[in-house]
Amino acid sequence: VAPAPTPTPTPTPVKAPGAVTTVFLGDLSGPYAASTRGFRPGFLDATEYINTKLGGVKGVPMKIIIKDTGGKAAMCVSHYEDVRVMKPRPYVAFMCVTGEAEILHDRYAEDKLPAFVSGGGKALYPPAYSFSWAPLYTDTFGAFMDWLKETWKEERAPRIAILTCDIAYGRAIISD
Repeated sequence: VAPAPTPTPTPTPVKAPGAVTTVFLGDLSGPYAASTRGFRPGFLDATEYINTKLGGVKGVPMKIIIKDTGGKAAMCVSHYEDVRVMKPRPYVAFMCVTGEAEILHDRYAEDKLPAFVSGGGKALYPPAYSFSWAPLYTDTFGAFMDWLKETWKEERAPRIAILTCDIAYGRAIISD
C-alpha cells in the first residue's frame, strides 16, 4: 500500500505594504543646491507618474520622502536617524552629495538599506549597500583621456582645459 501523499501547505498570504517608500536626502538649500535642487521636482513627478499612470509598484502606491540636508553633516545624520526608525522603513535611499554619502556609507550597510548616491571614494568603498547612479566624474574624465590618447593622430599633444562654475559643486573636482 502506497503512503498517503503529503499535503502541500497553503502559502501564508503576504500583506502588501501601505506604500513603497523611498527617501531622498539632498542639499536643497546649501552649497550644492544649485546642482541638486532639481532632483526634488523630478522625484515628485516620477512618483506621481508611477502612481497615476502605472498604478503604483505592483498595485502598491509609491511614496517619496524628501529631506533637505542644507549641506550640513549634522542635518544629514539627523534626517537619516529619522529615516532608519520609520515604520515601514523605506526600500531605498537616494543622495546627491558625496560628503554626506560618505558619512552614511557604514550606516546603510548596518541597516541593510540600499542607497543610490552620486560621487565615489568613501561613499562607495568598500563595497556594501551604496551604489552610484551615475558614472563618477573622475571615471568619466579618465575614460575621455583614455579615448583621447587612443584616437589622437596629431603630432602635437592636445591641450585640455576644464571650465567649471565657482560654487562648491564646481570646485569639487579640484582635488588630489
